[in-house]
Amino acid sequence: MSTKHFFSSTDGVVKKALNSLVARNPNLQHDEDNRVVFSKTHDSSKVTLISGGGSGHEPAWSGYVGDGMLTAAVAGDVFASPSTKQIMSAIKNVPSKNGIILGITNYTGDMLHFGLAREKGLSMGYNIKVVSFTDDAALGRKKSELVGRRGLAGNILGELGHLYSSMMDQCHIEDFWRADGISGSHQACRRRL
Repeated sequence: MSTKHFFSSTDGVVKKALNSLVARNPNLQHDEDNRVVFSKTHDSSKVTLISGGGSGHEPAWSGYVGDGMLTAAVAGDVFASPSTKQIMSAIKNVPSKNGIILGITNYTGDMLHFGLAREKGLSMGYNIKVVSFTDDAALGRKKSELVGRRGLAGNILGELGHLYSSMMDQCHIEDFWRADGISGSHQACRRRL
């Protein structure tokens, strides 16, 4: 390997990166076997927000875990989706009485594995909804019409956490869910407050 790289091999590089992140933030914990970074301060009475994807896009997604942001992030191998087993581990590490939102960045492997995890979670009694982020405008509609636009979830999740964190504390996941996603859902929540 070239001397321009920090590591001579990519073996174990994802775990090293996640361990480094968690070592510097006392509010985070790392489920090393499943490469899940999650908030130790998560209150199970609040809605859980989980996202993830292939590693190599850091600081996405593990860098977005914290109060008012993601509750957990699942890291796949470099440029590969996390497995359904890994996502289930995230769901179990940060359960919520008010529901779990899986934020997916619209990559085929992520859609498959997060979708399967949702189905498994539902069969285990978890209240889980999926939001597919399709905000990438780099490719026009014509070029992305077969698989849809990809997600650039860092921006979306940061805003979601900032805008909705105080309302999520007091509301149930159903208040945020509409057929068209989460837009406009703050009205239902306001009526409950």
